[in-house]
Amino acid sequence: MANKFTAAAQEITGGSQVIAGLEKIQNDLLIAAYPNGITVNGADLITSTDAETGEDKTFCVFTFAEDPTKYASGGKQMTDIVKKWFDLTKAPDGMQLSAALRQEGGVKVKLEKSRTQSGRTFTKVTVLDN
Repeated sequence: MANKFTAAAQEITGGSQVIAGLEKIQNDLLIAAYPNGITVNGADLITSTDAETGEDKTFCVFTFAEDPTKYASGGKQMTDIVKKWFDLTKAPDGMQLSAALRQEGGVKVKLEKSRTQSGRTFTKVTVLDN
């Protein structure tokens, strides 16, 4: 658990206590390392301002049971799932959402690279039975 000064700094800089001290893994590497899926056991939402447009953009970060030293960032599908989890649990922050996820044993998902009809690449999320 981060000390109160670290927590305050993370609040100002948009960081998340859920991923504090963890190393980011790129989704391509995550998909390659765990082709049969991962168990998401922690998540949070982060809002940052786009440097080009000045608009706020919200995205998720998540941890997974298979490697407790790493975290990943989610695309639109995973972010929508995490938003739904916040709505479902009424958790006020990522730490409490993550505790609820762990209590339920996490959620098993398979991540895959996919393409839209217009040719844009995205990370597809398939929820698997636990």
